[in-house]
Amino acid sequence: MNFAVHNHSFIDLNMTLKTRRFLFYILLFWFIIIGLAVVSYSRGWRLNANGCSLQSLIRTGVFELSRCDQGICGGILFGCVKFQKTGAIFIGVEQRGATIKIDDKTFLDKSGLMQSGTLITNLSPKNYKVRVEKNGYFPWEKNFLVESGLVTETPIVILVPESLEKKEVPISKPVDNFWLNHQPKIIFRTKQNLYYFQESPPSIVKLRGDEFIQWSNDNKIIVRDSQGQTFYLYDINNLSKTINITAALNNLQKINISRIAFHPFEASRLIIEDKNRFLYVLDIYRLKLEILVKEPVLVWMIKNPNIYFVKEVEDKKTGIVRRQLISFSLAAKTENFSADLPAQLIDQRFSKIDVSGGKIVFMTEKGNLYFFDQANRNFNQITHSAEKFFFSPDNKKIVFSDKDGKINIYFLEDFFRGIVKKSGEVIELNFYNGLDIKNIFWHKNSSHLFIEYSGSNFRESASLDFVEIDDRRPVNKYLLIEQILNSYYVPETNRVYFLKEKMLYYFNLK
Repeated sequence: MNFAVHNHSFIDLNMTLKTRRFLFYILLFWFIIIGLAVVSYSRGWRLNANGCSLQSLIRTGVFELSRCDQGICGGILFGCVKFQKTGAIFIGVEQRGATIKIDDKTFLDKSGLMQSGTLITNLSPKNYKVRVEKNGYFPWEKNFLVESGLVTETPIVILVPESLEKKEVPISKPVDNFWLNHQPKIIFRTKQNLYYFQESPPSIVKLRGDEFIQWSNDNKIIVRDSQGQTFYLYDINNLSKTINITAALNNLQKINISRIAFHPFEASRLIIEDKNRFLYVLDIYRLKLEILVKEPVLVWMIKNPNIYFVKEVEDKKTGIVRRQLISFSLAAKTENFSADLPAQLIDQRFSKIDVSGGKIVFMTEKGNLYFFDQANRNFNQITHSAEKFFFSPDNKKIVFSDKDGKINIYFLEDFFRGIVKKSGEVIELNFYNGLDIKNIFWHKNSSHLFIEYSGSNFRESASLDFVEIDDRRPVNKYLLIEQILNSYYVPETNRVYFLKEKMLYYFNLK
């Protein structure tokens, strides 16, 4: 009996060890599975059955890398069920308190002092329809492809009010044209007279001349009397003192002024181009004149602290004429660099040169637009049909209009903020084909444009649009104002001025 009892106990003990081992391995297996699942979930991996039907689930095939419609999604395919890493969308909205809708889900805007936008995570890789709404504003919409493991970013979204609060500038005379500086101070013209508008208290002061030339950075202006070919210098802070630039110059040397601009260091010093295309520096207070460039220049512009110009150079031995782009320091009075222009530009006339952030772009009268890369000293032709171009505030791109009315954004360097473009890529906005583009202004965030346009008849009144440059569909475009004669955007105040029925108005885009 005792033997039987001990034998039975041994059997029970043996079965208990097997059971324990079995349970241990089962629990270990599930621990590993659950641990892997938790880690994978925390890192954004999900099972994605989007687009699966019952038939496709039945036809489950072998494992393979999944591929999205537009690029590798980086997952494993079980038939049509994909084990993929999720993606995200980051949306920054300028107006606080907006509502963000992604397909059928709603999210609150989390932008604030400590956060520049809203990050929406755990999105399966696919196309989404995104909509941003706020009471009193037009909605903003965009279709985004979310890719596995990546964050799809938008440039800052600016919502446009459904009703703009327009305010009249209290000018007591009919206005034919106007010019602003960054503060803004206002010069306007009525018929053949120029006036300065003083805002507080409202008053107007008549100026000599009928043509506005330029603002300085310290509230001085140059105007011109087109009949007498006389240039005047005004200090807005002391309008009682007027300087006749032409008379002062003639007292030093008989020079016919072809073009004039403020020196970047002192508004009392002026850069003057004469009829022979030589460049001079005139100190209007000290009555001193010095020659700056002793050879004829074909085109020039000033960008503190340098002046950039194109001149012709003839080889005395061979007689071959070549053209050079020169950067000249107005501070050190020495040449920074020179670069020979390509042969195809030898016989062309130039209409404009502009410099921003060390990048140089110039345009010929035929519409050829060139970008000079200082790093490798290369000239790259951008287009052959440009009418006007403008640098973006961030110096990373230019906008130019073609002769057919098409708006183009050319990227001067690789760009990865919201819009992903490589250097040399172009975004085309085809809303204005066949129309007359009167003016283009960059919004201060470098991601939106104000475009003033009219019909093919240049005498028609104009309209002003606000357009994003993000070419992912749909491109959001808003009509701000119609039947205007002129407009101007002041980035420092984010204010738009416009002329309508000879009255000057403004509104803030906020």
